[in-house]
Amino acid sequence: VTVIGGRNVGDEYFDAGQAPWFVDLDVLAIGPVVSDVSRDFDRYWASASSIPAARVLPRATAAAIAGVAADAARAEHHPDAAAYRDALARSSFVRDLLAHRLPFDWAGTRMLSDDPAKGLGRAPEDALLWHRLKEILGAPMRELRLVSPYFVPGSAGVEALAVIARQGVKVAVLTNALEATDVAVVHAGYAKRRKALLAAGITLFELKRGLSGSKKRVGWTGRSGSGSSGSSLHAKTFAVDRSRVFVGSFNFDPRSARLNTEMGFVIDSAALADALARWFADEVPARAYQVGLGDTSQLHWIDRHDGVEVVQEDEPGTSVWRRFAVAVLSLLPIEWLL
Repeated sequence: VTVIGGRNVGDEYFDAGQAPWFVDLDVLAIGPVVSDVSRDFDRYWASASSIPAARVLPRATAAAIAGVAADAARAEHHPDAAAYRDALARSSFVRDLLAHRLPFDWAGTRMLSDDPAKGLGRAPEDALLWHRLKEILGAPMRELRLVSPYFVPGSAGVEALAVIARQGVKVAVLTNALEATDVAVVHAGYAKRRKALLAAGITLFELKRGLSGSKKRVGWTGRSGSGSSGSSLHAKTFAVDRSRVFVGSFNFDPRSARLNTEMGFVIDSAALADALARWFADEVPARAYQVGLGDTSQLHWIDRHDGVEVVQEDEPGTSVWRRFAVAVLSLLPIEWLL
């Protein structure tokens, strides 16, 4: 069994600890693709990009080990830990998992990953995930639904999306709103491209900081309630023509394309692709701002709640100083680093 996605191992990625929490997406897979993932782990483990921890960390002392053990014991017996265990026990997903009742969608699945030599700047172009992803998926014919927390398309990405939009493909993107992002400098790389994307006919949604409504969502996890708790998008996925889905760690930004090593699954599943498209249609408009472009080329944000639309002229939930900082950052020549 393998679990693939963009989730980090930390409290905030599992609805634990203090806000903000991250809204994420994983796939649990069984079958031959698990062997592919295992071999890829071994490839990274044995590569020149990996070094023993002892080369960069000092040897652990007895006092340090005792301190970690004491911290673990305190966490284990904390009331919050008991509440978390109780929440897991009530989870229908956990019950079905333990009872071997999980419904699997049987579909052709291909694992893609960057050559670990990418971390050393030595990977050839055809060994990069982004290159292989484009080859496998081909050009969308009808629709593209894209989710990326750190969406920095650059001029080339804008043009690529504009080309398929001009061909009649319906393109919609969900990323973090400025109020929800945990990396404002990355938002600056996206903000400078919004007008060009909208002018090309691409639909843009920006996830609100607070999520409200039902906890049950198609394939998604995240804190729900009054909407006052902070939440940030962290899922990386897209669906093409309601027939294929990518889920993994790849952000649509220069860092994922050229600097970081990433991996993910291409899944030939109409059911999963349709579920993501329906989530876009049914859930996203209420959970995200839709960005619009007025007749005077000014941006505005449409906030939908309980059937009511409110149009805001400034980025919602942000101060003038935060907006000013992003505007200044967007002028700097740092897009390739974002």
